[in-house]
Amino acid sequence: MLQLLLSLGKDHGKSILLSTHLLGDVEQVCDLVVILDQGHVLRHGSVAQLRTTRQDRYRLQIQGDPQAFLEDLHLEGVRILHNNERGGLRVVVPSGWVPRAFFTLADNNGVVLRGLQRDDEDLEELFHRVLSSNSDQRSAVSGQLPACD
Repeated sequence: MLQLLLSLGKDHGKSILLSTHLLGDVEQVCDLVVILDQGHVLRHGSVAQLRTTRQDRYRLQIQGDPQAFLEDLHLEGVRILHNNERGGLRVVVPSGWVPRAFFTLADNNGVVLRGLQRDDEDLEELFHRVLSSNSDQRSAVSGQLPACD
């Protein structure tokens, strides 16, 4: 189905309106995206514009015993988003962080940093962040406290 949508748009010049919560599919077949919440436009633009590179997120690939390295990252204010337990980490760094600090901490803890790259936000993450932010704003306006997990 996705190939058909791609073909209709690119090969035949057709515009298609796709309404879905399958945001991985949206990234594959859509050029422009509109994020709606309760009938209000929260974000719109090209997939590339919306998937901006986050200046505070990185993907790391490490080799070695990660325990002390992870503890030092935490002490430095780095938050681990995902640890695949095979050396792959997704992290959020504090303001003012310099990537060189990853190498210093790795060296100090006997870990080899095999990979380091900025981590783009995918549409799924953007969608949830924007909806959460909008919900918090609505709660503040109505005088209610936002729901806690």
